[in-house]
Amino acid sequence: MEKDRRIDGRYRLIREIGAGGMGVVWLARDELLERDVALKCARVPDGRSARRLRREARNAGRFHHANIVSVLNFVVDGSVCWIVMEYLPSRSLREIIREQGRIGPEAAGSLGCQIADALAVSHRAGVVHGDVTPENILVTPDGVAKLTDFGISRAAWGETTQSAGVRGKPRYMPPEVAREKAPDHKSDVFSLGASLYAAVEGRSPYGEAEHALAYLNRAAEGRIEPPRRAGPLTDPLSAMLRADPRRRPGAAAVRQLLMELTPPPPEVRRRLRKTRGGPLAALRARALPRGARPSGRAAGLTALALAGVAAVAVLGPWDLTGVVGGGRTAPPPPGPVAAVLDDRRADPCALLGLDALARHGHAEVDGDYGEFDRCDVLISAERGGPVVADVVLSFSADRAELGSRARTERIGEVVVSELPGEKDECERNLRLADGHEIWISARREREPAPDLCALAGAATEHAVSVLNRGPVPERPGSFAPKSLARLDACALLDTGALRRAGAWRPPDADFARWECAWRSTAGDTAVNVVFSRDNEPAGSGRPKTLGGRRAHVEPGGHGDDTCVVRTEYRDYRDPSGGSAVELVLLEVWGKRPQRELCATAETLTTAVAAELPR
Repeated sequence: MEKDRRIDGRYRLIREIGAGGMGVVWLARDELLERDVALKCARVPDGRSARRLRREARNAGRFHHANIVSVLNFVVDGSVCWIVMEYLPSRSLREIIREQGRIGPEAAGSLGCQIADALAVSHRAGVVHGDVTPENILVTPDGVAKLTDFGISRAAWGETTQSAGVRGKPRYMPPEVAREKAPDHKSDVFSLGASLYAAVEGRSPYGEAEHALAYLNRAAEGRIEPPRRAGPLTDPLSAMLRADPRRRPGAAAVRQLLMELTPPPPEVRRRLRKTRGGPLAALRARALPRGARPSGRAAGLTALALAGVAAVAVLGPWDLTGVVGGGRTAPPPPGPVAAVLDDRRADPCALLGLDALARHGHAEVDGDYGEFDRCDVLISAERGGPVVADVVLSFSADRAELGSRARTERIGEVVVSELPGEKDECERNLRLADGHEIWISARREREPAPDLCALAGAATEHAVSVLNRGPVPERPGSFAPKSLARLDACALLDTGALRRAGAWRPPDADFARWECAWRSTAGDTAVNVVFSRDNEPAGSGRPKTLGGRRAHVEPGGHGDDTCVVRTEYRDYRDPSGGSAVELVLLEVWGKRPQRELCATAETLTTAVAAELPR
């Protein structure tokens, strides 16, 4: 390209102002609107580069945000594709680090707060940037930070998916991406943390190395050095750089925490306010987000084993609001709306409104049955009568594949998907601003039952109204000191026990780590450990003692290719005074004879029982 050439008859090239491995950026003059713009083209104008530029323009062009470089146009001039962007006199964070060695944590935190705000908007729209690095963070002379280069970004709705291969810069690469997993929104959080780490420490969180492959190996192993000069950023960086993506906070949580600890200076906030038309997120004090992980329902392992569905997302702790299911009222929330702040303290019953459901019969809350992330409202025709329907609300953070039949709409900060009703069940999926999901299911227990979709709709309407006023309210009390709810399901199966049963991938933890799944490297076997509750331990299984604990073994418990073992952990009294028991469910799925599946299940249950506190 040469100076003074006109692109698309309108944009006159002035000078080259940037170049990277895949693209070249020019300062140009838009002669129609008489303004300076930046034009980006591919280094090699081939079909692959054109598709990449189109994807970048489409994904970045969805946003008009004060901390994202705006895409103004996409043009094709001859055989060359160009993205037209706002021109931003600035330096990249990489240039600043190179010139200064490192910057103070307050300055770095200000930049991080702004970029986290940009990522929160991007993630809410379903776009993962995929390459958050100091090179792609631009800083103006007055301290405004902008995210650029959505070149390897991907949209949740996109026609392509990233699978094999490692893409990105190894110094800032999340461990899961180094292991060739597709990046998700938690990967962006790690890379932002790595960029801020480099700003305050002067090096990658993987230390110093002479070759990119060394960084890649350290990333794959999760060998992250703790920050030493980060000051007030120490805790946020430690959370953002957790090797397990499920334990990282979301971008919205990072933005809020940095806003509290290292907010942008007043003049920057004023400038952003003018650009954005509103304040940079009104944020309140709270503790550092601590995480856990999301989950699937009790559908068993078959889909997990066959589809390789991995859990995503995680949140931290704040405080909560809303009308609690049993009529209790929590105080107003100091935190973001439509968010789970602490997985283990989030109260599913607080999202189920009895008044809305009581129009369909006598409604009674049961928050002490099944998995710990679940709450039920039992519907009967009259008080004391038989239960005719069960409305179940449970937490998850898996990105559910809802299919084309789901009808979806956004209500405030919640995306509600209505699934087609079936004879005995009607479901709704609620996707929260922080990436968590909530399932609401109305199930028929006996005839005559109310309209199941009317029940699901009433429960959804109430839950959405609570979520749009603040984060999920906290449970009214804490779990019993010896409860399974205080344990980590992933910690109960050691690598030795698993290794004797085959070769396995790293575990996938579900919501609050109350459920954990392992898949064999061959993909033909899966193991699931779930914490649950019931009023009787047996189910339909045969009794057996495993690891010194009472257990029940049920071949085919979750389908023909499964074996389920229910192990009794502790007896207790439920809130109504009735007998109840906490259980550890271990399920093995595989295309093998059931006697082999049950032999594996019993062996692994024995190992789990040995790890349970006595």
